Amino acid sequence: MKRIKAITNLIHRCHCVYDIGSDHAFLAILILKNKIANHVVNIENKINPLNNGKKNLLKNDLIDKTTNVINNGLQNITKKVKIKPNYIVVAGLGGSTIVKILKTCRLIKREITFIFCPNSQAYILRKWLNENKFSIEKEQTIFNKKFYQIIVAKEKKTKITSMKKYLYFGQKNKQLDLLTWKKYLSFSEKMISNNKNLSYNKQYQKMLKEINQWK
Repeated sequence: MKRIKAITNLIHRCHCVYDIGSDHAFLAILILKNKIANHVVNIENKINPLNNGKKNLLKNDLIDKTTNVINNGLQNITKKVKIKPNYIVVAGLGGSTIVKILKTCRLIKREITFIFCPNSQAYILRKWLNENKFSIEKEQTIFNKKFYQIIVAKEKKTKITSMKKYLYFGQKNKQLDLLTWKKYLSFSEKMISNNKNLSYNKQYQKMLKEINQWK
């Protein structure tokens, strides 16, 4: 629940939130109970997780404030859902999978705030966001059995940075929790130093020095 609470705290009062990969609908329940949004659209690509979420919404008497659909990410979502989102949350998936979802999105992205929490491959996601002119507005690193990076982004029609250190580890001036972020950097530094793959070490050696400077 720590990730869900952290994501919820990044959403301002709005009309509608889309949750891609909604699973048990815990995010929707937290958003609606706290009156952060009027409506939540839960999107799953499998029926069992969607039904689990609907059961939880029914228990909390919140089903009428949600739309629950089977869909492949955001592909052709406007055919099934007519409510426009203010926020789109994509959490619990790898960075490359999130990129695939974004590539099929035909919504007007500049009007939407995206909140991502990749399970892995944050670099791939940040790289795609940069190449497709998204601005990373905020980042938050949290620890819940492992480190997770939450990324808040908006389409700005301008490239922000292509520097590898930012794409891999985030930017210091965007961090909402510097203490946890620094712990994440220290953890990453140890993981990289312990890796026995020589090409891997060479690739990251320069970034390691730069990470130490950030501290």
